[in-house]
Amino acid sequence: MRRFATIALFAFVLLAAPAIASDGIPVDEMEAAAPIVRVVSQEGGELRLLFELPELTATNHAVGPREFQAVEFPGCGFLGAPGEPAIPVFSRFIAVPEGATVRVRTVRLEEEVREGVLLLPAQRVTEGAEAEFEYDEEA
Repeated sequence: MRRFATIALFAFVLLAAPAIASDGIPVDEMEAAAPIVRVVSQEGGELRLLFELPELTATNHAVGPREFQAVEFPGCGFLGAPGEPAIPVFSRFIAVPEGATVRVRTVRLEEEVREGVLLLPAQRVTEGAEAEFEYDEEA
């Protein structure tokens, strides 16, 4: 079970890393399909997966004097501490046999840089009362 949890965490980091590490944000106003993870080939002890991330959508949100953009895609979750930019992420569990070696290679990464985009910050989840809006200008 511990090995499975380690591999699941590794897979999450792998899939979230391009969104976190990227300096750019591809944004498209069109509605897109959910991300796809599918087996391309499985032979000789090797498993090849294809991961396709749909185009992101951006929605404008005015909060006080600032205009933020919420960036997301169908089926995404969000990563970010309260007040920091809410980064859309996607993860899938991938079962790996015990004793197997895991190697990951990114074949292609596309990005588009958008200047002047102020990502909507993540907020605390509260029950009942409405929480104060949090925004960390340093993040």
